[in-house]
Amino acid sequence: MRRGAVLTLLAAALPMALGGCQGMPAEAPVREQAAEAQPVSAPAPAALPDTTPEQVRDDYDEVLRQASAAWERGDHKSALLFYERVLGRAEQPREQVRALIGMATLRLMPSSKVADSAAAAVVMRELDLRLAAHELRHEFHAQLELLRLLQAREGEMQALRESNRKLAAQLAAKEELVRQLRALSVDGG
Repeated sequence: MRRGAVLTLLAAALPMALGGCQGMPAEAPVREQAAEAQPVSAPAPAALPDTTPEQVRDDYDEVLRQASAAWERGDHKSALLFYERVLGRAEQPREQVRALIGMATLRLMPSSKVADSAAAAVVMRELDLRLAAHELRHEFHAQLELLRLLQAREGEMQALRESNRKLAAQLAAKEELVRQLRALSVDGG
């Protein structure tokens, strides 16, 4: 729209805005006295319904989704806490097993910020016990095998770290010996 057209529209709308609708006189609005302020009593707080833990059951699928979302954000500690919440409160064995799988995976993944092979071993033992007790091994077979592979890899990595530590200590001892021999050859020679 051109500037002239906008001004024409504004000029046409101005009398209506100032004078009201067509045929209505342009008067200032009548001001009424405000009524005396009355104190308003606050309503009584609503009573909380009497509920029992059986009636208020967490939606564990939602909590598991929250754990997954936290994991994807890189908030591994929160994800672990969500899984622990499900494990502690869930009544269904499948929900408990899903939580244990999530916890074990977080403890075993190399990229995890809460990786801990000792804690993972404890979680894996608990997972094996629950799978056997509730005959769910066939249902979670693939996840269990992947966790075992991760656990074996973590064991190999731990052995390599220990071997590297020993080799580094031996190398440091040999370097110290070479330094001492050089010091003797300079002093004696």
